[in-house]
Amino acid sequence: FFRRSLFPVVTMVCCARPCRSHQLNGADLSSAQLNGADLSSAKTNPKISFCTGVMNRLPHLQKTLLKNIEATKAYNVEFSILDYNSSDGFREWMSQNMKEHIKSGKVTYTQETTAKSFHMAKVKNLAHRFATGDILVSLDGDNYVDAETCEKLLAAYKRNPNSIFHGWSGTWQDGTCGRLAVPKDVFYRVGGYDEELLPYGFEERDLIARAHHLGVQYQRVPWKAGAFELAGDHTNRKGENDLNAQNIHRSHENVTHGKFIANLTHGWGAGKIMHGIYSKSVIEYKPVHPVAHDEEREATDAQLARLLFR
Repeated sequence: FFRRSLFPVVTMVCCARPCRSHQLNGADLSSAQLNGADLSSAKTNPKISFCTGVMNRLPHLQKTLLKNIEATKAYNVEFSILDYNSSDGFREWMSQNMKEHIKSGKVTYTQETTAKSFHMAKVKNLAHRFATGDILVSLDGDNYVDAETCEKLLAAYKRNPNSIFHGWSGTWQDGTCGRLAVPKDVFYRVGGYDEELLPYGFEERDLIARAHHLGVQYQRVPWKAGAFELAGDHTNRKGENDLNAQNIHRSHENVTHGKFIANLTHGWGAGKIMHGIYSKSVIEYKPVHPVAHDEEREATDAQLARLLFR
């Protein structure tokens, strides 16, 4: 499923509803997270948030973050960094090297203080939840961006803001498949990345497939800035491949049964959060609950999906 194409070739008749405002449970997110964003149309000067979640990946950010900031300084850009309870000195490094960038708003730093193990969808959702931009870009810690990246994303967004923009090069295993840019309203509409998937693999293609069935266009927007892999990265490829295979099956089952909005039951983006590198105050953020389809609409979608995937 989705091995040869990122979503089914047959297009289902399924037009998305206009996005409604989102009631975010937990701490007040009205200014810090949604930032007064107009979630209904493309802005004339949209802000791009590059969202990176890491757990004990300090060597990656030491190589990429400062270079990425410098390369995109001419654009309306922020870097939303989510530290998923790292124990490798990442917080200390951020305090020593990112003070001015955090003060200027170019970088936001958030730390989840209780996580015991990495979970790709949960980490990505938290990094996206605390971003303030109009276009939310999932960016792995070992990936680079530059001016070309920004130009391509802005041009694609201008063509159709009701789209997902995929920075995948077209080659597997080169570190680019996870480069997924999603307008904020689309991200909230689809319920973010599916946190019920296993901790690793296929979460970005699952989101693409679900969004496709909610009437969101797919645009592949590869950029040249590369990725790298340090010695010792991905020490358990077999384990990762097994999780990926299981997530492919789960995603297929969900789409087959018309479950296009993720995290309806438990919400997404929950965690005990410390904002900023100098804060010691921990806030417990409750899950964001996406807006579901009405029952009649969902039944129709499920029936069409069963016909498509039988």
